[in-house]
Amino acid sequence: KPYRERVIDFNQGLDATYLTEDKMRLLSKLNISPMRIAFDRINERDEYIRAIRLAHKYKVSNFSNYMLYNFEDTPKDLYERLKINIKLNQKLKRKGKKSTASIYSYPMRYAPIHSTTNPTTVSQGNDISMDSLHDYQS
Repeated sequence: KPYRERVIDFNQGLDATYLTEDKMRLLSKLNISPMRIAFDRINERDEYIRAIRLAHKYKVSNFSNYMLYNFEDTPKDLYERLKINIKLNQKLKRKGKKSTASIYSYPMRYAPIHSTTNPTTVSQGNDISMDSLHDYQS
């Protein structure tokens, strides 16, 4: 296949705080699909949004973003991060009649590797089940 048609399977979640204009310009030359940017804490909101917009500026259009949950967050924190992704997706998805971006949220449950506790009770905060999120809809 020609150079740009080869898809690079880059499975790691990029840390938004380290994504600079120069780094994104270089990453955008690779055919990474989807690009994954981690959004693990609600206090990373501004950096995450900046990184998504920066990637979109450089024509990255396919995202599958990791969202760690059940570490130090609450169910409301996870729900807020999901809502941020939905709003970003809506803002970036359409430009005229052409689709310009697609953001998929991938919640990942925190599970420490050396834990001897039941995996359903490892949270430092409140234990979150995906079913419990309906309580936080507004």
